Amino acid sequence: MPASINTAKQEQSRQSVLILIDARLSSRSSRYSLLVEIASASINEPSGRICDVIFPIAGKDKLAAIIKESQAKGALDRRIYKVMRRSWANHYRRMLPSLLSVLEFRSNNAVWRPVLAALDWIRSKVDGGCRFVPLQDVPIDEVIPARWRSSVIDDDGRVNRISYELCVLTQLRDRIRSKEIWVVGADRYRNPDDDLPKDFEIRREAYYSGLSLTPDAQAFCASIREELERELLLLNANIPQNDKVRLLWRGDNRISITPFKPLPEPKGLASIKSEIGQRWPMTGLLDVLKEAALDTGLMDAFETSASRVTLSKAALAQRLLLCLYGLGTNAGLKRVAGATPDVSYEELLHVHRRFIHAPALREACARVANATLAIRNAAVWGDAGTACASDSTKFGAWDRNLMTEWHARYGGRGVMIY
Repeated sequence: MPASINTAKQEQSRQSVLILIDARLSSRSSRYSLLVEIASASINEPSGRICDVIFPIAGKDKLAAIIKESQAKGALDRRIYKVMRRSWANHYRRMLPSLLSVLEFRSNNAVWRPVLAALDWIRSKVDGGCRFVPLQDVPIDEVIPARWRSSVIDDDGRVNRISYELCVLTQLRDRIRSKEIWVVGADRYRNPDDDLPKDFEIRREAYYSGLSLTPDAQAFCASIREELERELLLLNANIPQNDKVRLLWRGDNRISITPFKPLPEPKGLASIKSEIGQRWPMTGLLDVLKEAALDTGLMDAFETSASRVTLSKAALAQRLLLCLYGLGTNAGLKRVAGATPDVSYEELLHVHRRFIHAPALREACARVANATLAIRNAAVWGDAGTACASDSTKFGAWDRNLMTEWHARYGGRGVMIY
């Protein structure tokens, strides 16, 4: 019984989707029929007035609605094009000669060879200063889509060079993403033939059967289309009854999903927290750093850049620990020196300049990592190798911190803490 109810709901949902599609198609068909009627009336009465010939068929309100719909549909495309063209002409265009001089594009599909010909034309005219060029001098066929022609070709039949470059590069971007055009020497956008086994043409059927795929392209697309239709119908049937998902009508994020309830805490976690709290109550980071230095010998990685060292080993170790603590926690040397009575800021600054540098920090980090791997319990962590994957969190840091770097993804200077 539940299966039959579910099937009935899916069929009802399918019918509603088909009705919606049919309504949209009918709307398009009605607009086309309206255009035919207007054209017929105009031909039958070419000398008649619009209010006498056109309005009885279409009506002023219907024509105004069609105009409004057309304007709304094209407004976003025009705005996107204006922003793209302004950015390209004022900033990104200056990078084009350097890019074209080092990148070589090729295609295994003859359909997209005209795009490569257009790139060759752009490359040959890099130093030219003309803004408009004659239509017959540039590759147009199979390069300029219909929706771009009004922007690229003006009323006098001339080609706007900046708009032409933007159009060609847009075509190039789309073709590279689909690997119809590939880049010589690239990895992600390499020759698509390199992704196939060397004996693909000989053992084609075996590879298809191993992947459970059909070699018939039409059948493959039909199966994908059926799966997509089935999933869309299932989504359409389930969303109204799903109280965890809401569709919003405002804002950028139109799908609202209720957060999951937190999972119960594992049984052993409370015991582990209690045991750690009893063994190391309120342990400071400086104590942890000191113990790590004693266990791993990381302090030996820091050698002076001067010719000799006059400090005692104990005093040098203390100041090195304080410097590493101040830099690592982003507290700064002045604040650490202010909290330490027997060490001044100038003394810490001297140790920082003479002993702490990037190669020494890398060596110290390597020693800590190797010591961690050496004491790892295989019964808990398994016999894993030395490679691992972990996420990090970016913290802002001063430029004087030698571990500070500019992160392209998160932006700004800082250190990545794992």
